[in-house]
Amino acid sequence: MSSKDEVIKYFEKELGWVPEFVQLLADYTPTALKGMLEFRRGFMAEPPAGALPKIVKELIFIVLDTVAHNVEGGKAHARAAVKAGATVAEIAEALVMTMYLMGIPTMEVAGKEILKAAVEAAKAR
Repeated sequence: MSSKDEVIKYFEKELGWVPEFVQLLADYTPTALKGMLEFRRGFMAEPPAGALPKIVKELIFIVLDTVAHNVEGGKAHARAAVKAGATVAEIAEALVMTMYLMGIPTMEVAGKEILKAAVEAAKAR
């Protein structure tokens, strides 16, 4: 399997979605992208290899994507969080904490769409 295929397959499995930047980098810098994938696999490792459970890691991604206004990434991580066992209430609470520190626009711009994705994922379970 080529580096490009491996990276694409990983994101499809983990997030059910391949970010556009991954698609582009896979075409032009597959070796660098493979390095990024190994780095990601390291910090996404489940205990005991990693320290934090997947739910916590996905909640952190949700918060960071919300602050960065990365709606599509946040939605993918919301779905992954639900798949890992997070409740919609847990995701909502993380978003409220984000709103408290970063302001209401974080919810208006990204948070509401991310929360809707969590609701949809929970209904589909």
